[in-house]
Amino acid sequence: MEENKTLAYAIHLISNGRKEEATKILISLSRSGNIDARLQAIDYLLSTLDQIKDNKLVIQLCNDGITNSQKQNRFDNLAYFKIKKAIAISIKIGGWKYSRRMLKLSPDWFNFSTEKDEKAYKELDKKIKQKEKEVQQLQKESLNYVEQTDNKQLIGMIYLYRSSIWQNRSAELKVDKITRTVPILPGGRLKDLLQYKKSDLKLVDEYFDKSIADIHTAIQAFTEIEDQEMISYCLNNMANSYIHAYKFAQASNTIKKLEKAMEGTDNKQLVNNLKDLKSRVKSKNKNIPNYLEEYQDFMME
Repeated sequence: MEENKTLAYAIHLISNGRKEEATKILISLSRSGNIDARLQAIDYLLSTLDQIKDNKLVIQLCNDGITNSQKQNRFDNLAYFKIKKAIAISIKIGGWKYSRRMLKLSPDWFNFSTEKDEKAYKELDKKIKQKEKEVQQLQKESLNYVEQTDNKQLIGMIYLYRSSIWQNRSAELKVDKITRTVPILPGGRLKDLLQYKKSDLKLVDEYFDKSIADIHTAIQAFTEIEDQEMISYCLNNMANSYIHAYKFAQASNTIKKLEKAMEGTDNKQLVNNLKDLKSRVKSKNKNIPNYLEEYQDFMME
């Protein structure tokens, strides 16, 4: 009972923007001997922690969630924690691919500046390939668990989460496969055609399309249970994806659907996100913050 009160207090802190205080409480609860309280604390931590800066902790918590869910034979929890672990690893892979790319002198240079760089490149390449296989296996296992339940909420969440993995792959490929830099043109298809091989762009598009398809699957599941808030989150993610891909017409249409889905909502996060999406479409993506400097050290670990 005491743990339930503590969890409720942590949730209250989160809703009031006091995430640092809430995180300390949740981390303490995540070590509880009460498995239910422990899993709930892990669940909230996975939503509040910084997915890049706290990547190691996120993966550790996912492992703990998987272990304790196996003890309870909870297929729904196993599906959730496995897909969340897959996302965390895919984020880390993105950082490693960026680091691997930086070991080359330039997009047009095929050799290494030193033997040390070449060795580091090969080690990173091996680690990336191993972890990509793990991500694929985790996705497969998560979806297998989902198939054993008729929980529409869970189905929607798993596909919504998986969409971000495809999105990460699409973004990683653009970093990894650039053949030359064209700084003059604004972002868009013409610039992409000048910077990438057609075969690489085709794969970038395939990953992007898979991400959008997964969001549509999630929307269908949430529609069946009439969960307007989660439909709104799906549309929010979809609009964000279109904006990052410089597909502003699709983004504008999605934003209109999002506004309709959000009618009457008091969800502050969605309201703020909507304002940001509109601003970014209007500015044609010129006001996207550059997070690379803030996260560079964490990405290259």
